[in-house]
Amino acid sequence: MVQGSHVYSYSQLAELIQASRNGQVKLAHNTIAHYVDKGKIGIRLYYTDVVVVNADNTYELHSQGYTTATTRDRLNGFSPAKVIQKEYTFYLLRDPTQRAVKSNLVPFFEGITVDRFGNVNSVTV
Repeated sequence: MVQGSHVYSYSQLAELIQASRNGQVKLAHNTIAHYVDKGKIGIRLYYTDVVVVNADNTYELHSQGYTTATTRDRLNGFSPAKVIQKEYTFYLLRDPTQRAVKSNLVPFFEGITVDRFGNVNSVTV
């Protein structure tokens, strides 16, 4: 996990961005937070918003096909989700307080959302 990574709420990120001079704030190496749209703040790794924090403190997760250790690290470090990788495929733990058993794994897909506790929203599954 990235040293200094932290799961930020929407209001915490908005405060950091507003205090910045250029409308974005560096969170880690090659990782910034910026406004994506009204009520959405993106956490960008290179050119991909891997985590989008919504105003209701739900988190949208994206990889754009980059199933790398760094992408997984940012997903785990800046969202409450628990992302694991098996044979080049990402999975989320449906309930991050439980073990990584088959019944608790949800295949990762673009835009999957989790709540502020990391539970996969049933609407998206």
